Amino acid sequence: MASARTLLVALMLMAPATALAHGAGDPPLHVDPNLKDCSVVFAADLTQDAFRRFAREFGSLSAFKPNAPAATLGPGHFTLGLEQLNFTVEEHSNAWNDTFAHPNADHDLGADKSFPLARVRVGVADKLDLGAYWSRNPNANYGWLGLEAKYAFAQSAGKSPIGYAARRYTPIVDTALEAGHDPDGYFEAIAEPKDGRLIVEPEEFYIFASKERIRVPRHLAAEMAAYDVGIGELRTNYAGFFDNGFGGERGTRAVLEVRPHDVPFLLEDGQVFFKLSFFRTLEDPEIVYGDKRLSSHYQGQALRLSKHFR
Repeated sequence: MASARTLLVALMLMAPATALAHGAGDPPLHVDPNLKDCSVVFAADLTQDAFRRFAREFGSLSAFKPNAPAATLGPGHFTLGLEQLNFTVEEHSNAWNDTFAHPNADHDLGADKSFPLARVRVGVADKLDLGAYWSRNPNANYGWLGLEAKYAFAQSAGKSPIGYAARRYTPIVDTALEAGHDPDGYFEAIAEPKDGRLIVEPEEFYIFASKERIRVPRHLAAEMAAYDVGIGELRTNYAGFFDNGFGGERGTRAVLEVRPHDVPFLLEDGQVFFKLSFFRTLEDPEIVYGDKRLSSHYQGQALRLSKHFR
């Protein structure tokens, strides 16, 4: 029997972000009046350190996270869609100022950029999807073209719990004591459901973890927010603040403290039910989360309880 195919097309209003006017205290821009928009042109005084930072940050933008469930599609299924690529850069740093030329001396690159992105993804096996994405600034000389693969490693870890449910009656937690409490006295481990679905009960408290890894750059902080307020009263942001540098270079899974309200709530494997809002801090901190001078208990974490439990 022929495999069913799913076609998903998401249409969004998309336009490149408008650059802001140049400020009096900003560094001078490299100008090329032949340009229509800010374009990648390396300045003669570009340093190696600035170039390495630009290459690292520009390259990291290509690690696009699709607006789709983490679960694989399955053989014969595919998605085709348009998404919005949004990112923030430090436009006045040497890494970005000395790698771009501008149409005129008042035409800044702009810190907040936004471009359309086309993506196609095809399920080639039960646990493997292959895909491609493409995006570019239509008025400049830069863009992104890449290939991606998604493999469902987590689907094979059936013996590990997928979350924890808090017990209603527990001993007192001594918050001054690290790794000093038996988790079995406070939480019940949740085994992976065979059908990938789990019903969470109203007013109960749960611990889950994201499948995706999160990486917060040093000049930003992040806050967890509801993905869609229309899906019901499901609070996921009790532990929803992410410091500058959270995730390091490789990224870290977000651990979610979840409490449904009013009615039972059905969760499906790979369901999207929170998002992150990123905020630029007033300045780069000298020490970021994950620095060796800090304890940073949750850097590199998987699904885990707080530092107070063994």
